[in-house]
Amino acid sequence: MKIYNRTFNREKYFNLEKLSAEVESRKNLLAFMINNDMDSSNSFTRYQEEYTNFYQKYEQEKKVFQKAYIDPILLENNIDAERAKWNLNFDDGEVTITYYET
Repeated sequence: MKIYNRTFNREKYFNLEKLSAEVESRKNLLAFMINNDMDSSNSFTRYQEEYTNFYQKYEQEKKVFQKAYIDPILLENNIDAERAKWNLNFDDGEVTITYYET
């Protein structure tokens, strides 16, 4: 297993970070409501719809980020995309790509 790191300016991942925060906040709220037997309320349904909407937007933005920034890194370093995973740390903008050589 090998690791490749690169740091990005916040402007490149700001939308992804914002959507991630929206997804996590809705997820935590829904978990709280389920744990407190509030999952049959109208509010639960509304938050579940918001969660689904933000999650879809997050996944789409993740694809955009990958296409714009991750795929070129994989290509220039001859890393097989099928054998690689990446993670973006929002605190410092560092992307860590973990991969196995073929």
